[in-house]
Amino acid sequence: MFKRLTPALFVCLTACGASVTDTDTHSGLYRGESWRVAVESDLNAFFDCLEAEGLALVSAHRGGPYPGYPENALETMAAVLAEIPAIMEVDLAASADGVLYLMHDDTLDRTTDGSGAVDGLNWREIAKLRLEDNDGRETAFSPTRFEDALAWAKDRTVLQLDFKSSASYEDAAAEVRRQDAEDRIILIA
Repeated sequence: MFKRLTPALFVCLTACGASVTDTDTHSGLYRGESWRVAVESDLNAFFDCLEAEGLALVSAHRGGPYPGYPENALETMAAVLAEIPAIMEVDLAASADGVLYLMHDDTLDRTTDGSGAVDGLNWREIAKLRLEDNDGRETAFSPTRFEDALAWAKDRTVLQLDFKSSASYEDAAAEVRRQDAEDRIILIA
């Protein structure tokens, strides 16, 4: 079914300001090694156009899920985009030393091999942890810094940011401005 939907999606997304190409030199929705959802102009206008065309995009909750991969990880988002065009909903938390990173829960217990509050350790310690998949199996992947996720998403997808209580809106906004990413994020309120 997805193969039949793809040509229609290409036509409509092209009309909505996302160019469709098979090269890495243009933004838009396309399938090369993976799908890309990169808006060429105003993000609001892009979504208004999708609505007018009766289309919707998948929003990958916590950047996935994807079998064998952890939530809120770059590796998971890449695996999802290898299969389907999607925007990525991710959760922002902060370490004890103020580094923004992707984490949904208030503690590290469910999704990592660590324990304690998400803001109870410095980033250097959090970066050494291993993420667990949805079945509780340890993966080879570590938590992702927000700045790395934002850089990775450029010309690949749109990020939806869900702020957790430890995350600073001001710090996230500063990073978004630093990376000139205002046109490729959605803030969840």
